[in-house]
Amino acid sequence: MYGTYHPGYTSYLQDPSDCGVYLLTCKSTMRIYVGSSSCVSNRFYTHMAQAKSGLLFSDLMLSDYHTHGQESFTCTMLQECNPETLKYYEAIWMHKFKQAGFELYNRLFLRLQPKSVLPALMLRYEANKAEHIEQMKKDSRPMVALV
Repeated sequence: MYGTYHPGYTSYLQDPSDCGVYLLTCKSTMRIYVGSSSCVSNRFYTHMAQAKSGLLFSDLMLSDYHTHGQESFTCTMLQECNPETLKYYEAIWMHKFKQAGFELYNRLFLRLQPKSVLPALMLRYEANKAEHIEQMKKDSRPMVALV
């Protein structure tokens, strides 16, 4: 977990090697945002800076930010991956959280996907699941299991 946002403290956010899929969580509402970035910790900082200036893409997330404060938001790395596979794993994780009943801030993305895309991604993921897990173990890449 990257922790909570601390204004003015950015030195811990400068690790460009943390490429992967991340989860932003509002601890007060348990609403989530699944995203991907080539530098997750910097992306978390960007989300919080956008919220502070009122420029967030999600009105619901902005409302939660103003209601509960920036200390209610945490960022967790779900899965480290290569830049080439970011969008693939991002869609997989969004689909998993949506199926598990979580309220996503980025649900618009899921509604806009062609109906065949997510099932095809899930089939591809399930077919190669063991291979993905073994590769991540070899690479020492963390992956959060969705129970």
